[in-house]
Amino acid sequence: MALCKEYLLIFDWDGVIVNSASYYMEVYRKICIKYNKDFSVKTLDDFKEWYDSEWENNFYNLGFSKEELPEILKYENKIVNYGEIDFFKNIKEILLKLSETFSMAIASTTISYKIRQKLVSENMEDLFILISGGEDGKSEKKTKIRKVIEELNFLPGKCIMVGDTVMDIVSSGVLGIKCIAMSCGWNSRIKLEKASPYLIVDSHKELLETLQTEGLWNL
Repeated sequence: MALCKEYLLIFDWDGVIVNSASYYMEVYRKICIKYNKDFSVKTLDDFKEWYDSEWENNFYNLGFSKEELPEILKYENKIVNYGEIDFFKNIKEILLKLSETFSMAIASTTISYKIRQKLVSENMEDLFILISGGEDGKSEKKTKIRKVIEELNFLPGKCIMVGDTVMDIVSSGVLGIKCIAMSCGWNSRIKLEKASPYLIVDSHKELLETLQTEGLWNL
């Protein structure tokens, strides 16, 4: 278990640590095939523009009802296998470097045990002092982020959220936490810009360089 340091980085999971956007695009396709719905998204760029991080809306827009959602999510949970999803290139080395300076946690709508299993597979579980996952089955992110800062006793000004969606930006902003958004995840740069994050970076190398910038936390 990592020791607490002065500043806290709160990472999203999908699209930030694991490169899962294209995998989940196919998950949506499989769901639509099973339930006879049309899924017109063809490319990853299309998916990043189409994807609503308040993801209940994605299913409603595909023609599913609120009453059908529990069954859909149960099926999704059944077919999603993080053993088939890759970590982003060099992410372990980057996280190890960041862990020298920062405390790190995860706030995600993905179920905690799936995150933990994937981290264990690469001996990365001890890099994070807390995982706040999606056991509630909802896209709402504010509660998950708040759980992290309250349990670890960090002030919002001592935290930065690293996310890849509009939900990450908006939810952390409501809590007074700066968000660095990554354009290599699930939402397009255009969608991220409209949500007004603190910064947008295009790669994990750029993220590392940004977080090592002297004075970043005082801006």
